[in-house]
Amino acid sequence: MPWPATHVIIADQVYDKYFRQLYKQAFIIGTCFPDIRYPAKIKRNLTHFREVTLQQIQGQESFQAGVLFHSLTDRLWNTYMREQDVYQYCEFNAINHHALKLLQDQVIYEKILDWKVFTKYFDTVLPQEQVFGINEQLLRSWHSSLANYMSKSPCQHDIKMLESSMTAEIINDIHASYKMLSQKSPVIGILEEFYSAAPLMMASQSAEIEFSYKL
Repeated sequence: MPWPATHVIIADQVYDKYFRQLYKQAFIIGTCFPDIRYPAKIKRNLTHFREVTLQQIQGQESFQAGVLFHSLTDRLWNTYMREQDVYQYCEFNAINHHALKLLQDQVIYEKILDWKVFTKYFDTVLPQEQVFGINEQLLRSWHSSLANYMSKSPCQHDIKMLESSMTAEIINDIHASYKMLSQKSPVIGILEEFYSAAPLMMASQSAEIEFSYKL
């Protein structure tokens, strides 16, 4: 499950092809919203969904489409990492998983040339975001954190964002993992290729569903 920049990058990458009818600001805010479950202490199954399809997402209003697109991107990323056998280069565990997610953001960050357009989106808190009873102060803090994080290229220093929910020992282990993985060129290659692979995987999924409807 990638970190915020990757979610925004993939959403922007396929927006014109699949979601042009949607309000882009609400779609982008929506695709970052599910991970507010950490500071808001919301159960994961309320913000993340299994077996989400492109067709289902296209039938939603803009914010909810973004929320569902988050889960689709998570699934595509996890599938691609397994298919490319990225865990041959590191043990499959939560430490390395966190390091890979941040490294993914760093590797493809420059695919968006003008991040100011996207960080500006988070000046606005949408009414739909209050559906779980999250207070506006927390929502604004969440938006500010996202905007600050995506305003510059992600780096190892951003691991500090996890300090509120993890022990110092775990944080140190993530730093070590990040340093180790960032020096493995095959890992960097896999993360770079995810940018090109994601839309192809979406198109393939869409074609399979359309074919099943015709049977």
